[in-house]
Amino acid sequence: MNHSQLLELALNKTALQSKTYQLKTITPLGVHGASGSQFEAEFRISSLRGVIRYWWRAVQHMDEPKELLQLETKKFGGTSVNAQKSPVAFVVEKPWIVRNYKKFVLPHKNSSPMTCLPEQKEIPVKMLVKRNEDVAFYENVFHLFSMLGSMGQRARRGFGSIQLSEYEDIDDFINELMRTLNYFGIDVMFNSSHSLKVRNYEKLSHPTIASIWFGRPYTSAWDVVIAYAKASSKNQTGMLGQVSDKKRNKKRFASPLWGSVKEIGGKYYPVITELQSQSITNMKKYENERNEFLEVLGVSI
Repeated sequence: MNHSQLLELALNKTALQSKTYQLKTITPLGVHGASGSQFEAEFRISSLRGVIRYWWRAVQHMDEPKELLQLETKKFGGTSVNAQKSPVAFVVEKPWIVRNYKKFVLPHKNSSPMTCLPEQKEIPVKMLVKRNEDVAFYENVFHLFSMLGSMGQRARRGFGSIQLSEYEDIDDFINELMRTLNYFGIDVMFNSSHSLKVRNYEKLSHPTIASIWFGRPYTSAWDVVIAYAKASSKNQTGMLGQVSDKKRNKKRFASPLWGSVKEIGGKYYPVITELQSQSITNMKKYENERNEFLEVLGVSI
């Protein structure tokens, strides 16, 4: 009995809805394997589950952390010993491990090589949902992540971008994205500069989607990753993210701008999602740096 069959039994022998997706890597995916070796990259379901939950929270407009956690536990399971088990599982039929394939974390400087899973690979991922659960809900969460997100190291700067669907052109992509956001009750408006803005947005204690921008098309996905690196080099104050530094009394701050790369109509587009929260204290300073970042990627402000 293989790993997938065991999981099916664990979720309920005959009570499963299942669907298999072809998850395509658009850019190199930097996720270390279970061994922890820096020379080994592995596609890990635990990483996938984590980012799917993150993007679900990003469309939840409730500002009571306890209620949010209760709802998240109901939808995806908890982490404590006695917590509710997840109604959904994701499975890969075989290990996806790569050794000694490296890409530069700072490609504009040819600096800091990182072991990655290669781009343009298709990984079959099976989604298993318990009977009587709304499978459409989990399909839409998965698609939301695939349209806006990415996973692994440097995920907010183009690395680890994945995709589930093909799109004819940028309008096709935007229409599908708006449909998915509307499914979660997110009302967005579209403007002529190819951006989406959430109507009546208000900051909450956790990061939620405020705006989405689409940059100019590139001929290769790696060129978009390089553009992200160049744009990030302008972040001198930490308003667009910073690592912790105890000596300088700096706390880690995750960037409010999540930059991914999507293959659309044979070209590659930067898709930048703004995830605001109450942690942004100096809006004017932040907006100035954000706009400089976006301009490098060909976004019309």
